Amino acid sequence: MNHNALPLSVSTHIRVIRDGEEREVAIAELRQLLAVDALIRLQEAEFQFLPRSQSTYTHFNLERTTNAVGKRYAIVPIVKSGRRLDNGTELLPVVDVAPARTGICLEVQQRVPIAEVARRYFDHSLPHIKTPDQLQDVLLARYRSMYPCLMDEAIISRGCAISLIDLDSPPTAIG
Repeated sequence: MNHNALPLSVSTHIRVIRDGEEREVAIAELRQLLAVDALIRLQEAEFQFLPRSQSTYTHFNLERTTNAVGKRYAIVPIVKSGRRLDNGTELLPVVDVAPARTGICLEVQQRVPIAEVARRYFDHSLPHIKTPDQLQDVLLARYRSMYPCLMDEAIISRGCAISLIDLDSPPTAIG
């Protein structure tokens, strides 16, 4: 995996849905509102499967993440996906902060080949991500639109980032 790193998502602003309307806000404003260090964004369908009965959750990103051990994160659903245009410009996703889940990051690994992801991470991941093949499918579904100039093999060859999160219990409700 000696590729040039892919660009990370915009880290200063995001779009949120409030009172039925979308608006762009500074991520710093959301961090303050949620009392967290940063956001972890999940597709809305995946967010519904966050574990309620276990306190540990494994989150997978493509290649690398800015998540850091000891930091507090709000996991929020993406209600409208972002994407990259052919010129590299990112169209921001839209998230909903009302159902946010929060937790502390216990562990981070970067650029792990998908075939080498340890079983223990799959034990704490979402129900549809329990094998390397399923992880590959999910990463392709998440990131194809973000990197339209890359073939599937080029996306997957970058490996994944793994973040192990200790979720607060019960789930946080933000209004």
